This record gives sequence, C-alpha cells and structure tokens, in this order.
Amino acid sequence: METTVNSTERLAELIAQKRDLLEQFRQLTRQQWDWISSGQTDRLMNVLAAKEELLRRLHQLERQLDPFRGEDPDKRRWASPEARAACQQMAAACAALLDEILLWEQKGTQQMAQLRDQAAAQLQQWQQQAETAQAYHAPPHPQPTGYYLDVASEG
Repeated sequence: METTVNSTERLAELIAQKRDLLEQFRQLTRQQWDWISSGQTDRLMNVLAAKEELLRRLHQLERQLDPFRGEDPDKRRWASPEARAACQQMAAACAALLDEILLWEQKGTQQMAQLRDQAAAQLQQWQQQAETAQAYHAPPHPQPTGYYLDVASEG
C-alpha cells in the first residue's frame, strides 16, 4: 500500500512528538540520578511519578505509530526529500535518546541497589548493637513473677 503525503506528514509529526517526550524523559532520568545520589527520596518519588505519566504517553504514541511499522519506507510519499531527511534525523535522534535513557536507567538501578545494600548493612549493624546493649543490661537471673510453686510435700 502506497502512502500519501498527508500520512507521511502525520508520521513526521508523531516522530517529533516522540522525540519531545523522550527528551523530557531523559531530563527526568537525569534528575532521578541526582535525587538517588543525594538520598532525597521525596523528590525521587515525584520524578518517578512524572516518568510514569511520560511512559503512559509514550505508549499511546507508539500505538499511533504502529500502522507505519508495516510499511515499506521506500514507498512512502514525502512532500520533499528534505521532509524525508528531517523525519529520518528525528527518528535517529529518538534512537539515540532511548539509548542514553537506558544507560541512565541502568546507572540509577545500580545506584539504588548500592544504597539498598548500604541501608541493609547499617540496619544489621544497628540490630547487632542493640542486641549487644540489651545483653549487657539483661538481668543475670530470671525475675520472680509473683507466683510460686511449693514443691515440698508433707508427709
């Protein structure tokens, strides 16, 4: 099926929207890294919520791009060779942004795992310190409960 100039204009519009969303996502991912590194979990949660919304929008956009995926790019009709080249450049920019985002996400995941492990180690250390302190403060003999059993028998 041969496409029309209108459909390639729509394709270029969708690719431009995708690039814009990916640029926003990249910015949030960089902010996420900053908040992870500085331990600011409240700001991190805000960034994660914003990223979730962008992911939802990207998913909707990808569904709009689905009909173009099965087309032969060489059969698309463009208004000009420049329009085609501009769309190709935007698509390449999307791929580069996605690669960068994935790299930042991987770094963020590694940083979060490190922070989790550090927190777990700190909690374990505190637990050991508390147990040690409790052992030094524990009474040496059981305290009487107020109830006594007379085991001596008469008779």
